[in-house]
Amino acid sequence: MFRLIKHRKEIPLQFITFCIVSFLWLTGDTIIEFIFPTFLQNIGLSFFMIGLLLSLPSLVGMIVDIPVGDLSDRVSKKKLMVIGLLGSIITVVLIFFTDKVLVIGISLAIWGGFYQIWRVARDAYLVSITKPGHRSTMFGIDSAFLSAALTIGPLIGGITLAYFGLISNIVLYIIFLGIAILMILFMLKSKNKHKLGIEISNVIKKDKVFLKSIKDLRTFGFQGFILIFLSFVYAVTESFIITMEPLFYGSSGLNLSPALGGLIFAMFFMPGIIFSQPAGLLGDKFGKKLIVIIGMIISGISLIFFSITSSVLIIIIFAFLTAIGTTLMYPNVKGLMGDMLYKHKKGDYVGTLSFFTDAGYVIGPFMGGLIAQVFGIRNLFLIAGIIFILGIIIALKIKVKK
Repeated sequence: MFRLIKHRKEIPLQFITFCIVSFLWLTGDTIIEFIFPTFLQNIGLSFFMIGLLLSLPSLVGMIVDIPVGDLSDRVSKKKLMVIGLLGSIITVVLIFFTDKVLVIGISLAIWGGFYQIWRVARDAYLVSITKPGHRSTMFGIDSAFLSAALTIGPLIGGITLAYFGLISNIVLYIIFLGIAILMILFMLKSKNKHKLGIEISNVIKKDKVFLKSIKDLRTFGFQGFILIFLSFVYAVTESFIITMEPLFYGSSGLNLSPALGGLIFAMFFMPGIIFSQPAGLLGDKFGKKLIVIIGMIISGISLIFFSITSSVLIIIIFAFLTAIGTTLMYPNVKGLMGDMLYKHKKGDYVGTLSFFTDAGYVIGPFMGGLIAQVFGIRNLFLIAGIIFILGIIIALKIKVKK
């Protein structure tokens, strides 16, 4: 982040604008996602049911990943981003104004579809405005903005929940995403002028929606599947944290306030503000594979210790250390993906990769809720740490071209 400020004249204005838009979106998103588990618990649902419901957005997201990725190569990514954000606002309002589980489940599923329309188009747009040789560095800058949002969002969400109630989080969500939509419309450029309706038809009829991109998996090779697996591991463990940490602070014997719960949640992402961009630089200089493995070691060990301590201060420290590890891992996995995808259609490949990553976000909440229900919420974080450690075996198989 500091390097971005120092060398701001060297960074394209479109990229800076894009990062600000992403920051606004994710700040709003974490403000609202922080209260999802609490809202569901307040209407009397168990850990298992909470995990099951919160897996629905990713399940639908996984279904729309591939066609949206294909579509983003045909039409304006800018248009898709606006549709995704606008649809997200509408469905979130529906979620919080009912206590009917079926209605909530349907609304969460629809929200997941709009969320993924935004995210796939966003990721494809990011790949399209970055260049080889600096991709991990640029992804690191993007990660720094996202980490700032992941830190600020839960802090705001916890404080507003504690002092003003659920409605304040909903209002802030609408404001942040509304500003992001305006910035996309008036400040970001898009070259593709094809009509959305025609191209949706082409995706369905000519590409058979899923079949074309599933066939594209053959071009990934073994290395592509390794990156898919690492993304899957990252998604599962992150979904453990996002789904269950908002319940951990009040359900693990700690009995903390929502404000402190928001602080612990924020610690899982705060290091990204400082270390995301340097993590990208380290990957470009010393090798992305090495930095990914170091990150996995740090995160795995930290999550294990997080799960066995009762001191609030120590919990905060290990949450922070966990985030250092994931911050080292994230931009370099993305950089490895970008290197592999550079000569191909970005939307197709990002959509396919996102499809399998979202499998982790589907399984994560469901598995997390089940583990928390049967073994206790603390053991959930223990298992997350073990998953990271075991994942290193696969990461060692990455081959880097010299």
